[in-house]
Amino acid sequence: LYRRSLRQHMAGAELDVAAFPQYLAALEANRSIDASDAHRDARTAELAEPYLVPLGITSMLEATVRMDGALSGVVCHEHVGPMRQWLLDEKSFAGSIADMVSMVLNAEDQRRLAAHLGASEERYRTFIALSTEAILRADLDPPVQVGEASSVVAAQVAARAVVAEANPALARLLRAESPEALRGKVVAEVLPPGLVERLARAWVEAGYRFSEYEFDLVDPDGQRLWLLGSMVGVIEDGWLKSLWSTWRDISQRKAALAALEHQARHDSLTGLPNRKWAAERLHEVLLPVEARTEGVALLLMDLDHFKEINDALGHFAGDQLLKLIGPRLAPLLQEHD
Repeated sequence: LYRRSLRQHMAGAELDVAAFPQYLAALEANRSIDASDAHRDARTAELAEPYLVPLGITSMLEATVRMDGALSGVVCHEHVGPMRQWLLDEKSFAGSIADMVSMVLNAEDQRRLAAHLGASEERYRTFIALSTEAILRADLDPPVQVGEASSVVAAQVAARAVVAEANPALARLLRAESPEALRGKVVAEVLPPGLVERLARAWVEAGYRFSEYEFDLVDPDGQRLWLLGSMVGVIEDGWLKSLWSTWRDISQRKAALAALEHQARHDSLTGLPNRKWAAERLHEVLLPVEARTEGVALLLMDLDHFKEINDALGHFAGDQLLKLIGPRLAPLLQEHD
């Protein structure tokens, strides 16, 4: 199995072709299968329950590999998420990849293969360089055995992870001169103190894989940033050899959400907590009140003759009065009030 996000090969699932006669017959008769709805397409439907549904696969693009005209394998492009309508260019690309595999197996045109691989490597490098997400690959030197306690593995990961791949977005995030300046350094040395240990512990406990994991760090300029990260490990024979991670700066999104949360729970005129905030706070303090010896007091205050101010001087004057009351009352409250 080739994981595009990791640029790594790994062991995939084993399927007994005898259990899927319609799928095999379709491969025998066609150069490719483009099943946008793989669950209902007659050529792939028998794969749904045992294979597609557990993995969340909805669409499949299959291109056959043939040696001397006989079916010898298939290159499977599997899509997870909403159904995907395969484009003509994608079908052509899938067929080209299958042909390339056939050429490798037959050893007919090694120079052409090298050219294709070089172009693929160039596209990969271009993607990494132009990506707006920070991309990091770290090698574990030496590899870490994954069978030990999570705290032990996390400590070893933090101590042994060395930057092997970095892109310009990561360099900008960490205020490094260039990606080359990061390569070869221990990851714990280029990140804020304690961050690698914290991330490694959460990652190991999550099974060496997590996606959309939020964490914060303080950059070299002293600014607090919020990042959304994904990380996956490359494990072979029980040894963690490397890991890939992508980070996206979500500081603006977090700030916008915080502003919306504040607006939902505070009055727009005075900036004071509103009725929604009060209801939530009361719910919090009243739930455990039976288990406590002290009581909870609620103070309600009215403004006498406030309507007369609005009527006589106008709502603008009334608004100004309301804006003055909060700061005058605040010094009279205790921290827990």
